Amino acid sequence: PWDAGWTWGPEWWQPAGRQAPSGTGYQQFTIFAKYLQELTDTFNMEYSLSYDTFRYMRRDFSNNYNRHDEDELFARALGRWTPNEHHSVALGAEVSLETFNSMGGGNFNAWQIGGFDWDKETWDTTTYSAMGEWQWNLTDQWTTFVGGRIDKNTYTDALCSPRAAVVYTPNERDTLKFMVTNSVRMQNAEESRLRYLNTGDNSDAEELENWEIRWERQHDENLWFAISGFNSKLDVIAWDNASVSTTNVGLQKTYGLEGEIIYRRNKWELGASHSYVKLKDFDLNEGVTTFLFSGGDLTNWSTHLTKVQAKYKISPKWSVNSSARIYWGFDGAEHYATTNNTIDSGFSHAYDASIFLNLGFEYRHSENTIMRLDGTNLLGWIDDKYNSRLKMHGLFNDYRSTAPSVIFSLRHLF
Repeated sequence: PWDAGWTWGPEWWQPAGRQAPSGTGYQQFTIFAKYLQELTDTFNMEYSLSYDTFRYMRRDFSNNYNRHDEDELFARALGRWTPNEHHSVALGAEVSLETFNSMGGGNFNAWQIGGFDWDKETWDTTTYSAMGEWQWNLTDQWTTFVGGRIDKNTYTDALCSPRAAVVYTPNERDTLKFMVTNSVRMQNAEESRLRYLNTGDNSDAEELENWEIRWERQHDENLWFAISGFNSKLDVIAWDNASVSTTNVGLQKTYGLEGEIIYRRNKWELGASHSYVKLKDFDLNEGVTTFLFSGGDLTNWSTHLTKVQAKYKISPKWSVNSSARIYWGFDGAEHYATTNNTIDSGFSHAYDASIFLNLGFEYRHSENTIMRLDGTNLLGWIDDKYNSRLKMHGLFNDYRSTAPSVIFSLRHLF
């Protein structure tokens, strides 16, 4: 029955302080087990089993409630065979059983025939996967890797993801790597099911082709560094305003560079990396609109990204570590908003740098028992703009601030 207290839009007759509060919340539980079976000196089997449940609830300013539930049961078996020093083979299989359920009403949910139904049906998918890799050590200096995986979901065709690499080590300090991958990712579950129900067809996939060359050097016992360059093509799955759906919108071409450095000495370990990613071209599919690029830059990714890590061993049992990710700004998003005249005067936090700072303490009671206390996104307690995550929708840009959190974890190996 219709609830007279339910409203479609904001209660404009109420003062701002009495508007329905909005917010989101979620809970997640995961249990994971792994067993390694040593069958012979050259062959072993690894078994994994996990269960994951996720609950999400959102209440918007119009007092509408939206809930989404996901449950997954996952199993994997992986065999490794090393018959001699020149060859190593790994073969495995996976199965994932997922169940979905959503509840909601108002602006953000589909209406059912004859009115809206607060409880949508529960539905499920099954994904079968097979994977393998062959490592061939031709000589002391040359090694090749060939592998890949195949995935088949309820609402997709078979998805093949091959990869290959050649590694050259001319001396004890230097390593050159040449890598090529073709990775295929399935459409999200809701869109895949909706397309199948409407057309009877399986969903298209997102395909990434990536070529990379990388040089690594162990300069001495303390210093290690690396530099890599890549060129990629991505058949993007994203939101299309024209069809009001998530679909393949076009071919995105990018290139980039990344440098890394690690320094270890006594009780200290310091590391840093910096990456540069540049949009080369974006070939839109016919009739498609997208917000993914503007002014020659990606709108949803920072051209420059820096990561730093530090770890200090206080004692044999106690250690402290910290890390930070710095996104140096979103020029593409700012250009898009400027072009469409959607920037509020004096508001630029959505396009400024974002800094996510983490700090953790570890107590190693024994080799089998480890306890940790971690704080994430800590700068949010100083100013929420530091934890800003760019959000783009329609013709406006803004951001959401990631909440700081405290995490306690206990790990015990039997």
